[in-house]
Amino acid sequence: MRPAVLLSAIVFVTTITLLTACTKDPEVQTTGTPTFTDSIALVQADWKVVKDSSTNIGNYFFIENGLTLYPTPGVYMGKSEDYWKFNSTGAVVVHANQNTYSSTYELFTNNRLVVKDMLVHDTARIVTLTANAFTFQWSKVGANGGQYFRRVYLSK
Repeated sequence: MRPAVLLSAIVFVTTITLLTACTKDPEVQTTGTPTFTDSIALVQADWKVVKDSSTNIGNYFFIENGLTLYPTPGVYMGKSEDYWKFNSTGAVVVHANQNTYSSTYELFTNNRLVVKDMLVHDTARIVTLTANAFTFQWSKVGANGGQYFRRVYLSK
C-alpha cells in the first residue's frame, strides 16, 4: 500500500472512532446501573398525556357489576389539560378527555406498574421510562379469546 493511501486510511479510521466514541445521548448515558429507586423517582411526577391508544380484537370483554362491557378501540390524542399525576404516597390522579379518576398505583422491579381500580386492566408493562418520557401498556386475553391492548404515552 502506498504511504499516502495508508495515511488517508489511518486518518479516516481514527476520525470515525473519535466521532462515535464521543457521541452522548443524555437519555441513555448513566453513571452506573439504574436502580429501582431511580425508577420510582422518575415515575413520581406530573405527566402530560401525549397519546392513549387501545385495540380490541375478537370482541374482548370484561364483566363489571354483572354487565358485560366491551372496551372501545381508538386513539386519544392528549390535550394541554390532560395528565397522569403519580404522587409519592402511591396515589395517582388521571385527567383525560374531560374526566378525572383517582386511584393508587404500585411499581415493581420487573418493569411492571399496577394501577388499582381499573377493572379492564391489571398489570402494565413499562415500555419507556426516562426523565421526559413514560410509556406503559396493557395486554389482556379474555375468556372468549378476544384480545385487548392499551398503550399510554406520557411526557413532561
